[in-house]
Amino acid sequence: MHIGRDGLFYLAERESGEAVENLLTVRDGSGTVLARWTTPRSHQIWPDAHGNIYLVSGGATDAAKGLGTKYVRVR
Repeated sequence: MHIGRDGLFYLAERESGEAVENLLTVRDGSGTVLARWTTPRSHQIWPDAHGNIYLVSGGATDAAKGLGTKYVRVR
């Protein structure tokens, strides 16, 4: 989880331990979901000053071999 300068919460999450689907969720301070989409299994997440979101994905046993993905904000 990362709390951005904009006050939004950026979460790399799973609905449960058995869930197959991994999610990237953006929530406001009240917990309202503003955006959500599926992603590869993720370990780190952070937004930049332009609203782009970076996500590091990789195997559960070796995060150092992860793949960085940039999701570009479209206005």
